[in-house]
Amino acid sequence: MDDSSVYTQQQIQKIQSLLASKNQQYIALAFQLLEGKTIPKLLYEDLQKHSLLCLLHGLLEPLYASNVLEIPKRKLTSLPSSIENLTHLEELNLYSNLFSDFPKEIFALKNLKKLSLSQNPLSSIPEEINQLQMLTHFHCNRTKVKDLPQHLLEIVSLEVINMHSNGISYIPKAIQKLHKLEYLMFGNNLLTAIPSEIGDLSSLKNLDFENNEIKTLPDTLGQLKSLRSLSLLNNKIKELPDTITDLERLQTLNLENNRLKTLPSQLGKLKELAVLRVNGNQLDYLPDSISEMTNLQEMNLYKNQLTKIPDSIAQLSQNLTKLNIMSNPLPRSERMKLQTLLPNTRIYS
Repeated sequence: MDDSSVYTQQQIQKIQSLLASKNQQYIALAFQLLEGKTIPKLLYEDLQKHSLLCLLHGLLEPLYASNVLEIPKRKLTSLPSSIENLTHLEELNLYSNLFSDFPKEIFALKNLKKLSLSQNPLSSIPEEINQLQMLTHFHCNRTKVKDLPQHLLEIVSLEVINMHSNGISYIPKAIQKLHKLEYLMFGNNLLTAIPSEIGDLSSLKNLDFENNEIKTLPDTLGQLKSLRSLSLLNNKIKELPDTITDLERLQTLNLENNRLKTLPSQLGKLKELAVLRVNGNQLDYLPDSISEMTNLQEMNLYKNQLTKIPDSIAQLSQNLTKLNIMSNPLPRSERMKLQTLLPNTRIYS
């Protein structure tokens, strides 16, 4: 049916004006005017901004026109059952609501690729999550989830898992199945160890385990040949495995606020490293090989036990823009020498 046979242009403009209002009564009036009638395609974009009301009123045509559905910050504790009809959806964003139970209606959305339930008071992720076999991105950070379900790890299409800021203390070995995984975010949890199976994640580019209770790292970490960023700040790590120097594509390495006394002698093998943060440790010397990291742009050595910096650091002068050596027992002569060796570097001393 032609839109003009149902609504005049003037009526369409009036409804658009009502939908654009911040007055909830006006918006409700717009939905009353549309109820039971064919919806003009000219209104689809306006109605998509009120997707929850579309679901509640059963006005699904505008929602069929988009593969993305976003309903954030609406204090939702449940979803309208009508969402199960949107089987075409590829992306669903429900962050910052009040879901304490995982919305089971989601499992009807078999084509879903990206799902966010971040910042909800969820206590668990049900086994049925493995029904979403097309899922590539799963964001469930800042919830009350304490266990990573095995069934999530059966979704081999996953490329992103974000479980930052929960209460997780254990990562199942089954994580090794996720060969497409590129981003793994487990910062701000209660982890004490990283499973050795992490080394099987050959596609991993970003690994975040900051703010945990990790004491040791597996040797298999060095197998992550695609890794670009590794964040382990605020843990209890005393020693790095020598294999960490095999991460030849690593660009950012954050080890601040751990318990390191030494760095691997072959650290210079990290030729692509641009950012090195080892502040807040117990280092009393740097390996000579650090001079081989000629792509280094930022190095933070704040609050260690360094009394000398290798003269070979001069080889980093071309790209090193920032060096922090504050709160180290370095003699004044060493600090002055650095100014000569690194004339183009901003040195915090």
